Amino acid sequence: MPWNQSAAEAAARAAAEAARRQKIALLQLQITRKNQELTKVNQQIASLSSEHGKLGTTLADWCTQKADYSGNEVVSEVVILNIFEGKCADALKEELTSCVGEMDKTYSGVTSLNTQVNVQIGRLRERVSIIGQELRDLQLELNSL
Repeated sequence: MPWNQSAAEAAARAAAEAARRQKIALLQLQITRKNQELTKVNQQIASLSSEHGKLGTTLADWCTQKADYSGNEVVSEVVILNIFEGKCADALKEELTSCVGEMDKTYSGVTSLNTQVNVQIGRLRERVSIIGQELRDLQLELNSL
């Protein structure tokens, strides 16, 4: 009888050890997948941050150009020497005014896009934080085995 009992105990220990190894393998797989996800999210953050910087530079350039067009002497000083010059000056003034209006629309659109990119970066950073906590939890569980 003692022999059968020790064989049963050995079989139970072997089964428990196999379950433990399987659990360890599963946790290691989950950790690997979380690390891969973390890498992808960090790459997205880096890419979006780069684009956010480019958009900021573009917005600054547009502000400079708009200021140049808005302060252009041709727009503020329409000199009429005769009918031809008057018509051209009026057309030029309308064109530059229209151009500044289009720049305002574009600036507004790019500003909105830049804001949305920044919001997305914030959401991705939150995801990094969540993944980090999940990784810590998985590592603690793995260490406890």
